[in-house]
Amino acid sequence: MKTRDLNIILCLLAIGILIAGYYLLYRPEKDKETRLTSEINELQARYDDLKAKEAHRDEYIAETAELKKQFEEELTKYPADLNQESTIMFLKGTEDKFDTWQNVSVGLPRETVFYTLGKTPDTSDVAVGDDASNNSSEPYVCTTAQYPIVFKGSYDQLQEYVDYIAAYKYRMNISSINMSYNEDEEELNGSIALNGYAVSGPNRVPDEPTLNQPTGEDNIFIGGEGAPVSDSSKYSEDDGAAIVSSHNLVMLLNNAKNDTASGVIVAASENDEKTYVTSESNDVADVTVEIYSSDDKNFIKYSIGSKSYETEVITDDVTIYVKSSERVDSDDKNGVNVKISNTSVLPVYIKVADDDSSSPRFKLGEKSGTVKVY
Repeated sequence: MKTRDLNIILCLLAIGILIAGYYLLYRPEKDKETRLTSEINELQARYDDLKAKEAHRDEYIAETAELKKQFEEELTKYPADLNQESTIMFLKGTEDKFDTWQNVSVGLPRETVFYTLGKTPDTSDVAVGDDASNNSSEPYVCTTAQYPIVFKGSYDQLQEYVDYIAAYKYRMNISSINMSYNEDEEELNGSIALNGYAVSGPNRVPDEPTLNQPTGEDNIFIGGEGAPVSDSSKYSEDDGAAIVSSHNLVMLLNNAKNDTASGVIVAASENDEKTYVTSESNDVADVTVEIYSSDDKNFIKYSIGSKSYETEVITDDVTIYVKSSERVDSDDKNGVNVKISNTSVLPVYIKVADDDSSSPRFKLGEKSGTVKVY
């Protein structure tokens, strides 16, 4: 091989090495440098931005707290939902408030969503000093319902009705009113389209309807207030008198001036003080009675606060004798509000004797299973 050819080959080889070095070594490192420079510039820009915000940190926190307060104040103008029970009681309240005003008929449609207020901040990006417990990914959902109301009333009452809606604690509005005047009866007849609004979301608790109407009975075969009683138990013939002499549980409701005994005594045996669960607060005591089955046996457990007693039931039913008394004066507040949870197959029969007729000491609250009071 000639020297000239060898030099050409060596020259080409050197050029190839340079090109390969450029693409395999220099260019990747240069690209990496460019990327790092870009990332550094981005981080520097973010750092500068955060540094500028840090200088106004207290100002931003104060503004955020103020805006949050204003938002929560605005939320209080709307209920958490438009449950039909509260709506019914509100409309009934208008009849009570405006004397002869009458809601002849009311439509109760389901609420519909008309707007969503996005999502609240996530706890992963909460600034130091913020209350992370108030942050959630749950959105605020705005709902509405339109209630068509047919009414009767006077013109003055209609004015008061409109003022009442405008000043009501929750935002409502009347979208339309149609009316006519009946000269013979001197009253207005018409219809109103009443709009209600609600906002549900984080920490929003629906109102509990305040109901003062008689409710139904857990067991339709026993009957409720004002309903005929259908009961074929062995205690029906003497109106539960047999329970007085033989019972599984006794409740002694004494007057507040009885210095010899506690105001409220619940016991499996009146003659056995170790079974006593008592209250001496001169107030209405919440008594919980649980009847349940375990290992083919039945048990009864009764409690007042943290004090309780449990015993086995060997009878084919559970009988409770409530021995009460008339109140001595207005300061005598002793009484019980009894909650009965009966998950066994045993029926529960309660005999209340000598209770105060005008202000009873005994009240049966929540109950489950078969429960009958004589």
